[in-house]
Amino acid sequence: MLLIGRNVNKEAYLENEYWITVSKIKNPTTRLNKRKILLIRLSYLTQYAEAIGVYFIIYDFFRTKEQQKSRYAKGRTEPGRIVTNVNGITARSKHQDWHAFDILILGPQNRSRWGAAAGYQVLGEFWESLQGIWGGRWYIEGKTKFNDVYHFQA
Repeated sequence: MLLIGRNVNKEAYLENEYWITVSKIKNPTTRLNKRKILLIRLSYLTQYAEAIGVYFIIYDFFRTKEQQKSRYAKGRTEPGRIVTNVNGITARSKHQDWHAFDILILGPQNRSRWGAAAGYQVLGEFWESLQGIWGGRWYIEGKTKFNDVYHFQA
C-alpha cells in the first residue's frame, strides 16, 4: 500500500469508480472524448490534491493559435525563458485541442508557488497513475531542457 502526503491512500483514488467512469466512454481517442477523460482525471486530481492539503489553480487551459505562437516566441524572438517547444502552426499544442492544462500551486495566503517542485511532483505522479501525461516527466527523462512541472495532459 502506497501512502502519500498526510497518510492518504493513493490507491483509494484509483479503485473502481474512476475506471468504471472512464471505461463507459466509447472511442476514447476522439478529440471530444479525450476532453471528457481529461476532465474526469482533473476531477480526481482536484480531490486528491485537496485530500493531501495541496491547493492549485488552473492558469492555462485552452490556447488559440495566436496565444501558442506568442508563448513559443518567448526565449526565442521575445524576452523571457523558453516555455514551450510547440509553435502552434506547424505543430499544434495539446492546449489548442483542450487536451492539456497548466496549474499553479498555491501556498500560504493563496500566493503562487512557482518553484514548489515537490508538490508538483506528487500531483504529477498521481496524474500519471491515472494514465495522464505530466510535463515534469519530460525533463526528468531528458526529453526537454526546461522543467514543465505545471503541465498536465490527456
